Amino acid sequence: MNDKIIELLNRLVAIPSVTADRAANQKALDFIEQSCHPAIIRKRIHEDDMASLLIALDDTLDFDILVLAHVDVVPAPPQMFEMRQDGDKLIGRGTADMKGPICACLSVLNELAAAGARKKIGMLIVTDEETGGKITPHWIDRMGLTTRLLLDADSGSDINAVTEKSKWLWQLKLTARGAPAHGAYPWLSTDAIELLTAANAKLRALFPIYSKSNVPDDKWVSTAHIGFIEGGEAVNSIAAAASATWDFRLTGRDDIARVQAVLDELPADVTYETIGTADAVIADRTHPMFQKYHDLIAEKTGKPVTLRVTGGATDARYFVPMGALVIPHQPTGDDVHSDTEWLSISALETYADILREFLK
Repeated sequence: MNDKIIELLNRLVAIPSVTADRAANQKALDFIEQSCHPAIIRKRIHEDDMASLLIALDDTLDFDILVLAHVDVVPAPPQMFEMRQDGDKLIGRGTADMKGPICACLSVLNELAAAGARKKIGMLIVTDEETGGKITPHWIDRMGLTTRLLLDADSGSDINAVTEKSKWLWQLKLTARGAPAHGAYPWLSTDAIELLTAANAKLRALFPIYSKSNVPDDKWVSTAHIGFIEGGEAVNSIAAAASATWDFRLTGRDDIARVQAVLDELPADVTYETIGTADAVIADRTHPMFQKYHDLIAEKTGKPVTLRVTGGATDARYFVPMGALVIPHQPTGDDVHSDTEWLSISALETYADILREFLK
């Protein structure tokens, strides 16, 4: 079974399915579909020219268990699409993020289909996760996709760790409007950069500035940073417009309210627009299915399970409003998005064993 999963992964990694390459992503989905057992139900849709594939043991859109996956990857040098082995490591683009978990799940679903299983279990594979993930809400909002439990194999880097909590994401753009003038006569103008600086200072004061020299003991803290600042056209001109794009990762609704309170008090010549949001994903560790999965990890690895937190966001956020239990977990791997991305062979095999036992 290990060899079959590795062979699947080797062939899937060889397809350079960078998000922007529609043809390569179609080819990757074609390969996955062709690798399915004949009894597996397959459904494909396109949204804004982005393809996706749903494979399942039963013809349904109302699942008991759904695995969420993406086959798109970030760009890499050509050699990264030729998977190679170094000891226990499989090195290549997408091995960890997240073609390895796809191949493990596909292998287990094929086993179940071959045994005649007709369960409400499936895997949704999208092709736009690396650039924001718009296909998944299409399945939910327009196709009526639901699940009671979601396995998210796109979070973490350790087979013995489960991501218990991820933060609320709020990305917004502040825009200040002023009046231009020569820099020698600022009293003839309203400086948009000064307006923006004052607004930024009020937002900045809400949360500490973390850095390599100021690392929080508890990583479950709200954070904020400015990703972009733009403004001004010449060094000797007062800026007529300026903008800053903020990225907030928040641990609770109280902090969301604190940010909103500052925004509500902005002067009329400073406005904001939300450019991205994501619900927090917080697993219910008391849920019987969470406990079952937790215990299976400990049993199959022989080690205690670590519960971790993250500030990152995945497409799992789209399943939070429907009340789905989300369990973020994946096999050991690291260096994702780098030229040394790798996945542990032994952890991939253990991950397949966990899925096999959990889904049977």
